[in-house]
Amino acid sequence: MNVELSRSIIGKMNEIREMIAVFHDGASFDMTDSSRKLVHDRVSELLDEIGDAANGFSVDFRNLDTALSEKLTDINERLHICTELAMASALMKNSKISQADLLSTCMNKGFIDTLRSQLSFWSDLGIKEFEISKIYIVGSGPLPQTQIYLSSLLGSKIVCVERDARSAEISAALQERMGYTNVETICADGSNVRYSDAEHVILATMVDDKKEVAAQVYDSCPDDCFLTIRTPVGAHALWRRPVDLKRISEIGWEQRGTLSPEGSTVQSLIFQK
Repeated sequence: MNVELSRSIIGKMNEIREMIAVFHDGASFDMTDSSRKLVHDRVSELLDEIGDAANGFSVDFRNLDTALSEKLTDINERLHICTELAMASALMKNSKISQADLLSTCMNKGFIDTLRSQLSFWSDLGIKEFEISKIYIVGSGPLPQTQIYLSSLLGSKIVCVERDARSAEISAALQERMGYTNVETICADGSNVRYSDAEHVILATMVDDKKEVAAQVYDSCPDDCFLTIRTPVGAHALWRRPVDLKRISEIGWEQRGTLSPEGSTVQSLIFQK
């Protein structure tokens, strides 16, 4: 990496460092407060700019500044959990909740496009998505966006695995309010669940122990089970934990493909046992 590029990236990282100073102990992490949302979105833009600047170079974004990366990751996780809980609570005040209402709460750029293109991508890989009877989603969070979307299209049984008790509770309540009886939520750590009846397992981007969960899925799932791992794109690895492909391969998973919708901050990696 040349000196001019290094200076450009360092300058953007310094701007990020200054911006996130507002997120101190005792501060609000709820992005329904527009001032918090503006900081989140500007940081996301700066990460896009860092990724664009480094295009063509081999950069380990996660280790550019490990102290900043760990702090950013903690802040991003707190922003999302606090905001999603607030949004879920607001939705629960409605007598009726539509799928459009739920999908309108998506905060990650390109997430809707990822959901919409997921099924056609599976089909391109030879996955007979309409014959999948049971899907597990690990790290499902308070807002059951993926599970409701897949359930409504496929009619599959969906099992949501969420280790945060409040998130699991309100997600289950939303699913019940929306009438999705084929969606189940369990409060558990994904690395402790047995996936003996799973045909497809999806790991959310925010799952921090992706390797441990992937190993547990491999050890307990049926042969030919598929695994989708969502992982950050480019410099967004500075505030979301990326998957380590080498470690996933060492478990025994065979990568079948990568779904990277244009403009999305998240990509989906598809593996098969």
